[in-house]
Amino acid sequence: YLESKGDTESFKKIINAKYSRGHTPLDYIQYVYENKRFHVAEEPGLNLYIKFLCDNGAEFSLYKDKSCPMPYLKLMK
Repeated sequence: YLESKGDTESFKKIINAKYSRGHTPLDYIQYVYENKRFHVAEEPGLNLYIKFLCDNGAEFSLYKDKSCPMPYLKLMK
């Protein structure tokens, strides 16, 4: 919708909004990944979501050493 209105900057602001702990969506994904809280069945969808976020201007806030494009996250049992 925002793209059709020529307002891609608002969408970028939305996908970079910070949660109460200062995480952007990419930060939160990295946090959950590092704490092994994803189920292996979520791997394909998770990586598609990460690609979508990165393709649309998502950024890290807390994980300064991370950036897009992200490597494929392999989930272990």
